[in-house]
Amino acid sequence: MLREKKPMYRIGIGLIGLSVLGWIAVIGLQLFGFAAGSSGTVQSSLVFSALLPICGGLGMLVLLIQVVIDRLNSKEDDYYSKNVER
Repeated sequence: MLREKKPMYRIGIGLIGLSVLGWIAVIGLQLFGFAAGSSGTVQSSLVFSALLPICGGLGMLVLLIQVVIDRLNSKEDDYYSKNVER
């Protein structure tokens, strides 16, 4: 189903997936103690984990924009909103 969608859907889902995988990596590193080795590693881990919500939020914003664009350009939705009784 995703193959037939527009590239913005792929970008949005990719950004959200990247954010989820990043969170899994950060949590895994912290659970196994790899991030506690040196201050440089801790600092880079904190910067990386601070960027993850931004990445996920951008993905959701891209999907929202694409949904609004699809709704504005859909003739079928316009037809049903004008001609179907409630």
